[in-house]
Amino acid sequence: MHGMIKRLSNSPSGVAIPSVVKNLCTSLPVSMLRTEDILITVSPDDKPIGSVSKERAHRRKELYVEAQTKERPLLHRAFSVFHFDDNSSLLLTQRSDKKVTFPMQWTNACCSHPLWNIPEENGGPIGGDAETILAVKRAAQRRLQEELNMSINVEDLTFISRILYYANANKDYAEHEIDYILISKLSVPFKAHPNEVNATKWVSKDELRAMLNDQSVVFTPWSRYIMKSFLFDLWNGLDTLESFQNFKTIYNAGDLS
Repeated sequence: MHGMIKRLSNSPSGVAIPSVVKNLCTSLPVSMLRTEDILITVSPDDKPIGSVSKERAHRRKELYVEAQTKERPLLHRAFSVFHFDDNSSLLLTQRSDKKVTFPMQWTNACCSHPLWNIPEENGGPIGGDAETILAVKRAAQRRLQEELNMSINVEDLTFISRILYYANANKDYAEHEIDYILISKLSVPFKAHPNEVNATKWVSKDELRAMLNDQSVVFTPWSRYIMKSFLFDLWNGLDTLESFQNFKTIYNAGDLS
């Protein structure tokens, strides 16, 4: 039902993690594993150039020091999944209060990173190519399972385009990403992990517009930018998403802080 917020219990509950990440799994909750993630650093044109721990990739001190000395910035590859059901309702999630960055803010269904330490998620040598897009889709498939216990096939994810953006999260951390925008449209059961998600909400176009115009509702910077820039066009064309695909251009969204 539109407008109904589903809040999640804070009690610990397990979630199935794909075997591809078995080397990362311990008895800790999913959210506690993230410090062991190794991200893929990229150039501004999305060519992979190295790897970095997730914590260091988001540390503002590192971002500023490297930018000021004209050394390689800690730009890294990420993705954002916008998930619609068969009725074309959009799934929103509210980030858990346990998140280090942007806790309790509303956002799209799933936002995360392909990992360097999972070979299947490394991608090709140039970025935006078929191999890299498939690798990013595999990462999205993994994180949808981890965060929402949602099982989908990589074929259910449609790549749209990429944005490059920066956004301060707090005095210690920031985002600096090339973000692959992915769309999925199918009705599939899910159960959000409370360490990752505080609440979920299905919305119509009018309901999302109302939330975006409500100053008391806080969205993550990247999701707000995508929603206000072109999500409604994609929403109107869910049956013809291929016409929106852009494999070459990386849209520079600038500083979204």
